[in-house]
Amino acid sequence: MAQNKGAIVRYRAIDRCLRSKHGKYGIEELRAACAEALYDAFSERMTVSRRQIFLDFNHMESNAGYRAEIEHYRDGKKMYYRYADPDFSIEKTPISSEEMNQLKETILMLNRFKGMPHFVWMEEILSKLEDKFRLKGSDDSVIGFEQNLDLKGLENITPLFDAIVNKQVLNIRYKSFKKNKPLHPSQHNYDKEYRISIDVIPNNELIALLLSFGSQLEVLEPQSVRDMMRDHVKTLKKFYR
Repeated sequence: MAQNKGAIVRYRAIDRCLRSKHGKYGIEELRAACAEALYDAFSERMTVSRRQIFLDFNHMESNAGYRAEIEHYRDGKKMYYRYADPDFSIEKTPISSEEMNQLKETILMLNRFKGMPHFVWMEEILSKLEDKFRLKGSDDSVIGFEQNLDLKGLENITPLFDAIVNKQVLNIRYKSFKKNKPLHPSQHNYDKEYRISIDVIPNNELIALLLSFGSQLEVLEPQSVRDMMRDHVKTLKKFYR
């Protein structure tokens, strides 16, 4: 059963109340505790109804939830709620099979980012998750991310990434990246000679890319690619006689 962030915040707030040994909690106290927790989490005032509290009770007691045993008792005319087991907490319950599968899928997805310079920090987190829950993401790559460690400006990706996540305003001066954009992830630059090399299998897509540079680029070798370039140029020349 999918659980939104608001529901998780409410469950944890109710959990803190029901396991408290220093207070008694009726429906109104639980509503107030949930509303306060939601405000702390989302900086927004939300009203939590009596019906919502009972729905949350039902979920927490269910097999799809936390299998909690919640009991009610009277003190005077008022009804209060607590766990049947004073030591119970939803924080102590093992994750469900559905949550385990979701965690495996998440680890599998995050493993695709391994090796990318600006996600180096993620590898330690993944290792801890895999060890703690005895999970192992697949080493077989389903999606390949192009990268070029020689690309200029690569060191700026991490601070830019952090700024986006933290919603920080940036003052950026635009500079054309065409000269720095690699033809291929395997590209190696020979700056002093204005030459580059790439490790690829020649195909029509590569030839089209090379031709897009016009007279600004010359293929030096291998001869087979030079011949392919020449043949394409000859064909183009026929169209513009």
